[in-house]
Amino acid sequence: MKKFILITAITLMSITSAMTQAAMNIIDPLSSPVTFTAENAGTVTFEYISPVAVTQIAAGDSNPYDPIDNQNYNHIADVIETVFSLPTDTFVAMDDTTSDKYRVDSLGDVSSVDIISTVAYDYLAIHLGKYEIFFQFASLVPAGETFEFTITNVDGPGGGISNYRAYNSAVPIPAAAFLFAPALLGFMGLRRKAKNSVA
Repeated sequence: MKKFILITAITLMSITSAMTQAAMNIIDPLSSPVTFTAENAGTVTFEYISPVAVTQIAAGDSNPYDPIDNQNYNHIADVIETVFSLPTDTFVAMDDTTSDKYRVDSLGDVSSVDIISTVAYDYLAIHLGKYEIFFQFASLVPAGETFEFTITNVDGPGGGISNYRAYNSAVPIPAAAFLFAPALLGFMGLRRKAKNSVA
């Protein structure tokens, strides 16, 4: 029974991964403007000006994510990890209050936006209603820097900029590390003191 459950889980994971990869396509070249055609929607052309080099862009339609209209911060993080083949839990899971500083909702279907995040990020998800665009950066985009994004043409349904989410793949140092370091230094001091008193 355990083997059956394990095989079923692996099969479902591989099917889900294949769906995600098929729905989101890595775009090449990276020069702006960029045009892509979504599998279940239409064609979109956009331009961007980035303060940091962009290493990869993935774009596609929202439907296969059941739907990616589920714009929950943690859900989109999981999709980005799959699309860019990142390790699971690359991004720290956040509750609604914490993730607020990493996201902007309800932009009102605008055609252009200056993204100025209050936190540094190296992945960015932009939602266009029927479409999703992910950016991967060569290094962290510093907090307060402007990333300019403009939709120049949509040949299909939807397409106004609805929201964006910023993601930082840097692994934070756990709070326990700050407690462990002074304790370690204290033990080293005791050891040195004991060594000196023996001599």
